[in-house]
Amino acid sequence: MLLAVTLLALIVPWTVVEGRGCWADTNSPGIPCQYGYDYPVGNEQGLEYSVTSLFSYTCCDALSCRANPNKCEFVHVGCGQSINAVPLKSKALHWELPGVEPIMRCFDQGSNKGAYYSYTVKLVPID
Repeated sequence: MLLAVTLLALIVPWTVVEGRGCWADTNSPGIPCQYGYDYPVGNEQGLEYSVTSLFSYTCCDALSCRANPNKCEFVHVGCGQSINAVPLKSKALHWELPGVEPIMRCFDQGSNKGAYYSYTVKLVPID
């Protein structure tokens, strides 16, 4: 019984990681990692990034886009490490320009060797 519980504790965190997989380099601000497709613009909605980094303490920036002025820029969304595969979530960032692909860039501040992370995005009400 104890063996089964131990195996589950080791396997489950690997199975819940989802989204776009990326590499967090050891240098700030990190390597830009594109989501893979354009994300739709929502009326009075923003984009929430959820980051999972299981084995290292990472610091991340995420792309935010405004229609006025017509530009996108990276915004610091925080630092941390996912505990029990629970993702770290950003606040809602402005997402007002069509035809733009979400991008994150993270760097490894924990192991100083680089680290794997993944992220997902979703539209949420903007504050």
